Amino acid sequence: RLQGTKVVIAKDNLDDDIGQIDLANGKKVIFVHGHRDSPERIFQNMVGAMHMYVDYCLMGHFHSPAYREENGCRIITNGCLCGTEQYAMSKRYFGKASQTLLVFDGDNLIEHIIECDLK
Repeated sequence: RLQGTKVVIAKDNLDDDIGQIDLANGKKVIFVHGHRDSPERIFQNMVGAMHMYVDYCLMGHFHSPAYREENGCRIITNGCLCGTEQYAMSKRYFGKASQTLLVFDGDNLIEHIIECDLK
């Protein structure tokens, strides 16, 4: 699905599930599912693995939207699209369905968290 886009899946010393996007403003975005990472360690791990500064780390897997900054890197965790389903219930992850929309306007990031009413 990503063929022909500007999304690059790094093939050097990284896993196939780590993606990188270079924004037009020169900033670096790394995205991962999150099952092998933690919001507390992703910045250090990605800088070490990529051998470059990372401006944004985008993650899923944790079933709740979250935002933090570390050394100027914005770490954004997306919520769960379907809300609490069987797997989430088994792990006691309760949350509303949501998605995080990121809009980049020059050097500015506009973030929207969209709650999905899936009753």
